[in-house]
Amino acid sequence: MHLRLLAATLGVFSLLGLAGEAGAKEGPVKSPAWRETLLANFASGPLQAVARAKQDFPEARLSLDVVADWIAQDKLDGGRGVRPEVIEAVIGASSPAAQPLRERLAPLKSAGLKSDDPRWAELYLDACRRRRLARLRPHQELVRRVVFTKHYDLGGSHYAYTEGQSDAQNERHFKPGAALCLLELEGGEPKVRTLLEDPQGVIRDPDTSCDGKRILFSWKKSLDEDDYHLYEMTVADGRVRQLTSGLGFADYEGDYTEAMNDERIPRYLHFLQKRHRWHAQEAANIEALVRDRR
Repeated sequence: MHLRLLAATLGVFSLLGLAGEAGAKEGPVKSPAWRETLLANFASGPLQAVARAKQDFPEARLSLDVVADWIAQDKLDGGRGVRPEVIEAVIGASSPAAQPLRERLAPLKSAGLKSDDPRWAELYLDACRRRRLARLRPHQELVRRVVFTKHYDLGGSHYAYTEGQSDAQNERHFKPGAALCLLELEGGEPKVRTLLEDPQGVIRDPDTSCDGKRILFSWKKSLDEDDYHLYEMTVADGRVRQLTSGLGFADYEGDYTEAMNDERIPRYLHFLQKRHRWHAQEAANIEALVRDRR
């Protein structure tokens, strides 16, 4: 059975660190290199420690964004170190894997350690990871792999006018630099793989087939010489083929219909945007596209 891919469009400021794999084993995890730097600086301020670790380990940005989110959740961003009662609350949300954490907590409390002792921070990070796994456990099949796009704000005076047509008569917004990505969640740590990148164009509106084998998306490769058109990627080999074309026509927000489960009725639904000659503004229609069997 194929893992279902959850398609989501995220901007360049997307909070990838908020997702995790709920199906990961909860046994010992090898400590990443950035963890020591984080623990050594936690007493000076949790967020400052995260910022320092990001400077020293830029490749670990996603994992450190996760830690920053934990700090915000537990309202540690304005203090120094970790208060025992915060750790107790985190442990309480880590059930059913809380008992080993409680056994580590008891001697620290008995010793009367100050909140800036690095042992509190170490226990806090471990407890947060367990809490994260517990929260995501019910959703493990849904969020194990996530397809998303990275791009700049699409613009528009409100929710519309994001098509940036080559022959637009009024609003036109286009800021190049985008990628189609796959977020894979393993051991509670996010790993992002770039499937397709275009520094000169914009990729948007990903959707995945029900069997998780194909990804549908819109792609505009230049401001004046291209418009958004539908493309489909085969997940297994990364092969991309263009489904629609035509300068002056923008195809976007494509969606696999339920009929795609039936190979006898292969279709996509999408918006087709074009400028009507009798009107200065562009207008959009919803159209169905029949997919061939290649």
